[in-house]
Amino acid sequence: NYSSDTLIPASVRGTTVASLAGCIKTGGTAGTQFAFQCSPTTAGVLYSDPANVSVIYYANDTVYPKDSSLSTATSLTCYSNCPDGSTLASTTANTSVFYTQSFSGGNPVARTYVFDNAGYTLKDGSATGTSITLPTKNSNLTGGQYGGPLDFGLQTGALFDPAATTVVNGVTKTYLNLLACDWNASQICAWNANTVLPVYYTWETGWNSWNSLTSLVASDGTILKFDQQASVKFTYPSTATTVNSTATDTKYAGKNFNLQYGGFRQLWGIPGKCVDMDNGADAKCSPTARDVPEFVIPDASSVTYSYTKSDGTAVSSATGYIKGLDMEKQMLAKASCSATLSAYTLLTAADWTAPTNSTTEPTVTDPPAVIGGVVQK
Repeated sequence: NYSSDTLIPASVRGTTVASLAGCIKTGGTAGTQFAFQCSPTTAGVLYSDPANVSVIYYANDTVYPKDSSLSTATSLTCYSNCPDGSTLASTTANTSVFYTQSFSGGNPVARTYVFDNAGYTLKDGSATGTSITLPTKNSNLTGGQYGGPLDFGLQTGALFDPAATTVVNGVTKTYLNLLACDWNASQICAWNANTVLPVYYTWETGWNSWNSLTSLVASDGTILKFDQQASVKFTYPSTATTVNSTATDTKYAGKNFNLQYGGFRQLWGIPGKCVDMDNGADAKCSPTARDVPEFVIPDASSVTYSYTKSDGTAVSSATGYIKGLDMEKQMLAKASCSATLSAYTLLTAADWTAPTNSTTEPTVTDPPAVIGGVVQK
């Protein structure tokens, strides 16, 4: 969010800086620190204009066995949470499964891996290296660079192809170039990998069911794939509707929400809020409050969705419609009640009249009209 930020640059104490064009000084006196409210511009583009600000969404996908998307010949670089294949079978107590992070010339030392897409395993160092697998729990191993229990398996940090390229502002750069620090191009800021790299991989392994991929394999050896989770874009209405009844909601009016649809009854991403369990009023989140969606998407609201089908083809910006499957009404407490009760005479045993039971069997001449709930005629 580039607009309406409060900036307090250390270089503007007691003075103004011409390079902060578009910034308004909001306070301070000589010798003290000024605060600036800015709408930065670059090459005449005003970033406070929503049309000039893009939001980047990251998609998570699975690399299946024998996928051509990641070749065994591809060398993958890792800088953090890089597992050490030689320690996975260790019997030494408190052995970390990760390499100790070291530095050379001020830069973190890279570890190299390859992915065996036929055997579906990550190899340490080369295609003939040790497989990074944890089929059974080993209490001698610890997780993380600083130790800790390894009860949930292990997951690597970002793995990426350093030779892969992308175009940034008309300049072709390798993925390794993208990790150059802003203040020194010869330094590697490895912690930026999961935010600046267009594509990176993580590998998870362990003895728990969620640590592994289970697939169906056809007789010809191909892996059966399923449709991937869909990305759904919902635009919060700006005009009076069920979800924005007064047309005065400036918090979300006109905003886009990137939701995720994982199948029937599985739509995630609507922001939440907490309400008081006793009176239904908005409240701070706590063990005594209840978490509920901040808004409800009305039935028949249109959305656009995109996903990758099981055959690898992409569905992009298709139109779909929302239908609610469950509904509830939240009651708000009233400070006072103006309703009155009328007086009614209650019934007594004297008002009871026993029903008259007939002992005469009726004469039936027609066949049954309904059998087993099915109307016969």
